[in-house]
Parts: sequence; structure tokens; C-alpha cells
Amino acid sequence: RAASGSSEAAEEGELELLDETLAKLDYMLDQYARMLLSLHELEQHLDEDEAQSIAVKVEEAKADLATMQSGRLKTAKEKNLAVLQQRVERARKAKEEHQYLEVSLDTLENTLKLVRERVVAATTAQGISASLDEVVLELGRHREHMEQVDTELNTAERANFSLPTDGGAQEDDEQERERA
Repeated sequence: RAASGSSEAAEEGELELLDETLAKLDYMLDQYARMLLSLHELEQHLDEDEAQSIAVKVEEAKADLATMQSGRLKTAKEKNLAVLQQRVERARKAKEEHQYLEVSLDTLENTLKLVRERVVAATTAQGISASLDEVVLELGRHREHMEQVDTELNTAERANFSLPTDGGAQEDDEQERERA
């Protein structure tokens, strides 16, 4: 009877460990899907041709400004240059994050393959669980970085829709009123 009780306790312990293992596998799959989604979203923001075109416009604007006299036109062109430079920086960051996510996905795929190999070689449920724990820790590091990138992208998206205020527009209105 005592052997039966310890057998049931062992089975219950193994079932709990199996539930934990399945939860970890679900977590890994969820993180992998999120990384793929983040990579896809970054790819939508990356346009190498446009980034090159903007960089050329920055150089043209700098050259143009170097020869201009002070005034409203120069101020407007300086504002345009600042916006172009922000776009160049955003494109650079997006490219860097894209490369990071590609490496992270590759690392995750290789880690999952390693876990699969360890699971095949494991003789105990504890061995399988320990392998998964390592992967979950690594995924946590990548998830934190992905959340930061998503926040930055969303902030940049909102910034693209709000143009800088232009005090020159008020001056134009006042001059129009004076002429009339």
C-alpha cells in the first residue's frame, strides 16, 4: 500500500513537470511568433532605396544651405534638413534592429534544435525541464529587447504623423493681413 502511494505521488510529480514543460514550450512558440512578427514589421519600414534617396537629399540640402543668406527660406530649409536627418537616423536604427532580430531568430531556432536533441537524449523529465529552462531564460532577454524596439517603432510612427510647428506660417498670415 505504501508503494502504491509513492507511485501515485511520483506520477503526480511527473504530470506537474510535464505541464510545466508544455507551458515552457508554448511560451517558446509564442516568443518565436512574436519575433517573426517584429521582423516582418521592421521589414515593412525598411526601404533601402528610400534610405539612400533621403541620404542624398540630406547632402543636397546641406550644400544648398551653405550658400544661402539668412531668412525665412533658409529657416524652412533648415527645418526640412532636420526632418530628413531624423528619417536617415530612423532608417539606420531600423536596419540595425532588423539585423538583430534575424540573429535572434537564428539563435532561437538553433537553441530549439539543441533542446530537441537534448530531449531525445534525456533520460528523465527533469533533464528535459532543465534544458527548457535555459531556453526560457534566453527568450526573456530577447523579449525585453523586442518590447523596447516595438515601443521605439510605435513612437517613431506617431512622430511621423505630427509635423513640427512652423512659426513661419503665422508670419505669413500676418503679412497677408498687412497687405490687405
